[in-house]
Amino acid sequence: MKTCQSCGRSLPDYAKFCSGCGSDNLDKSEIDKIKKRNSELERDADSLTKRLKVAEDEKKSSENEKWKLLAEKKTLESEKKALVAEKKAALANSRAAAGKSELSRAMLVPFCVLMAMAFTGLARASDYFLVHNRTGVMVTFYALTTAFSALFFTFAVAGRLRAAAIVAAIGAGSFAAVASAGMAGLTLGFAAKFLGISLALAAGAFAVSSVARGKGVPMLLFIALMITVALSELPQLVKKFLPDGGFAEILVEMVEVEGGRLTLFGYNNQISTFSMSRTEVTQKLYKQVTGENPSSQTESELLPVTDVSWLDAVKFCNLLSEKSGLEKCYEIGENSVSVDMKKNGFRLPTKCEWLFAATDGTSSSKFKYSGSDDFEKVAWLSENSDIKTHEVGKKEGNALGIFDMSGNVAEFVWDWAKDEKSTYYYSRQTLPDPTGPESGKLRLCMGGTYGTPASTTLDMGWTLAPEASFNNTGIRLVRRK
Repeated sequence: MKTCQSCGRSLPDYAKFCSGCGSDNLDKSEIDKIKKRNSELERDADSLTKRLKVAEDEKKSSENEKWKLLAEKKTLESEKKALVAEKKAALANSRAAAGKSELSRAMLVPFCVLMAMAFTGLARASDYFLVHNRTGVMVTFYALTTAFSALFFTFAVAGRLRAAAIVAAIGAGSFAAVASAGMAGLTLGFAAKFLGISLALAAGAFAVSSVARGKGVPMLLFIALMITVALSELPQLVKKFLPDGGFAEILVEMVEVEGGRLTLFGYNNQISTFSMSRTEVTQKLYKQVTGENPSSQTESELLPVTDVSWLDAVKFCNLLSEKSGLEKCYEIGENSVSVDMKKNGFRLPTKCEWLFAATDGTSSSKFKYSGSDDFEKVAWLSENSDIKTHEVGKKEGNALGIFDMSGNVAEFVWDWAKDEKSTYYYSRQTLPDPTGPESGKLRLCMGGTYGTPASTTLDMGWTLAPEASFNNTGIRLVRRK
């Protein structure tokens, strides 16, 4: 309630004038409150006005900043376009300036291909080193391979064709010199295969990097050629490290014997071209293929395998063919063995094939032994063997490069003996590639042994039952492609 200060009338709180005397002289405390509230409202209004002004200023500032950023964006885009144009111009100038260098690099395509193919081709003698266990020579080859491959690759990438050619020539000469000194005249060997692969892969790496830098179609051709060369050798390299395959190409080097007519020893037959193992089968190879070594003399794994029967020999041939991815030549039954000479797997030679290879693949050889009239040069016989086997290939080979055909161990052939008393079978027919009698009880072995005298002649044979073995009889391999 309010009280009128003029007449003392009591008035309600909302009254602004006295209903009795009309005076507005009401309670002063309420008036003060109203004034205070009005003042607060005015302050709030001023504060709100200021905040609205600040917000408007901030909005204007944000809009200005937005336009400023848009302007900077346009400037940066213009600068980017200018840089792209400058880069394209620089790239065009660079390609134009590198025209001659690109031509020189393109010349590396045929050059590297030819070099890689040359080195891989020379690798055909590689197995000789494994067979003869010439560790020092192999280590030297590995060192030369690494050094010359690195130099060749460096110069090739730099585009210095002449320098790369000089390095390649020096490398080839060094390989030939070491091989000649260590192997009595043989050219490159074991590491040449790895050199060829490294050259191919190095050149391929160079080609890939060139394509990555935009070198174009010639380098794509380069890659294709290098991959072709590398893959031609890589399968054999992979096989080398497999525990159950690839032995034929690694541990048995096959020598091609070109076909011709055998007219010696009473024969007159045409012999087709075939390949013969350069040496007798070693104990190392036999164990790798079969998991066994039946030999009685085991001082070295490079001694010829002995104490195997004729049946063991044909089973070994089939197993080696299978592990080498070739066709098996023999069908082995319970009481019979048949052969298909047309298949490309490993088998025993026929007597005629053996004689043809032992006489250098000609009809004019007059040597008493295979490769010489001096048995000391080419054979281990009772006079010089100490009555024991020797590592294969330690004597000189014949003109074909085939070793130990006149003495070390006798070697099984396919032929049956004509009869139990005769070790000879002369085909009086003129049919090509004779295979001897169609049946018999004893199989033939050819060649002298460490226990036979120097009087042993090339055409002298020995007989054994197919299931019998002896410590002076081993295996020689042949195959047709």
